[in-house]
Amino acid sequence: MVKFETMVEDSVAVIEVLGHLQQQAMAGQYIYRGEPKIYAKVSSSLYRQCEEGEIALNDMEHLGDWYQQIWELQKDIVVQTRRFLPGQQKLDMHERLFWDNPNYSLAWHTESPEYEILCQIQHYGGPTNLIDFTTDYLVALFFACNKHLKKCGRVIFANRYLHLPVRIAEARVQAQRSVFVQPQDGFLNSEQFVHVKIPAKLKVPILMYLNLHHNISSETLYPDIQGAVSYWQSNQSPLFLRSRADKRRLEKKFDEAIEIYDRHLVTELDPQVLLGRAIAKCNLDRWDAAFDDLKKAIVLFEVGWGMRVQSSWGIALYLRGIVFLFKLQWDDALEDFSAAKGKGCDVATEFHKDFGCIADFEKTNELHLPSKIKNVFTNCEASDQGCHVT
Repeated sequence: MVKFETMVEDSVAVIEVLGHLQQQAMAGQYIYRGEPKIYAKVSSSLYRQCEEGEIALNDMEHLGDWYQQIWELQKDIVVQTRRFLPGQQKLDMHERLFWDNPNYSLAWHTESPEYEILCQIQHYGGPTNLIDFTTDYLVALFFACNKHLKKCGRVIFANRYLHLPVRIAEARVQAQRSVFVQPQDGFLNSEQFVHVKIPAKLKVPILMYLNLHHNISSETLYPDIQGAVSYWQSNQSPLFLRSRADKRRLEKKFDEAIEIYDRHLVTELDPQVLLGRAIAKCNLDRWDAAFDDLKKAIVLFEVGWGMRVQSSWGIALYLRGIVFLFKLQWDDALEDFSAAKGKGCDVATEFHKDFGCIADFEKTNELHLPSKIKNVFTNCEASDQGCHVT
């Protein structure tokens, strides 16, 4: 009997990653950052603008000049931002002293209005010499997984003494347990952090685990309209993505469908999307990959989705039973076929629509089905030929 104790495909690899993160977190006093790709540097947005050539840099050999230059650039950004803030267009004496700081450090000025403006700029995506971190490694893990699903991500562990507070009282900041780091030269040196690599293939299972077991998702970490709009602009509406993916699948453009389903799963963990992606993979004879999606979908159906979509639950069980046939796991297949019937799925009819007669299925796939399996599929005559699960 196949059992799924958790929604993450009962994956030892996922549990090992989570255990490793916890062990590392307990080894010191850390703050955390999740990156969906392994970038060359852990850097600020202002540094990246400079590095990309949008702003000329002094010779990096003269670090004192660089500290001063990035400080001046940041000052100019704040001054320009003040033009849009009623009653705050001019610097008072305290703020002039802030920018005359010879150490080029924000650490002594986190209570000032200038620092709050910098926090707002960083919060809304503007360029500053601040880097977002969090005090919760599971939040960092979410950000390491929620984009670039085909690339490995990483969770960064930096010394807690580096952190600066976020001077914004907003729900998203609180939900993400946000703090900032100000690297004087724009990026963290390699000795200032360690990181744990997150394999690409584990990103979606980890997101599902965080959602169900820790209530960490896009909805809980972006609990505001601005967060929703920016996220939809990047990922598009989940309903739109699902409809578009389903259309590509019905047009037999299975690779395109899979890519769109991948994007949907970043935005919303929907078992029907996992089922759709599994069907597309079945049509490409990617049975092992389809099997993983079906396991995840069935777990989600079991924990609450199934009451709304019994028919989809039945199809998922039926398809997993088919994959068990390829694995020669006859008892597991029989169990899934029986469960599928219980959800209203006519297993025999579906089989004949998908594969034709039993003899054709055995010949095409070089299988010899035992009689107990054949009996499941002999309850109706072979009907519509060709692939049904599209």
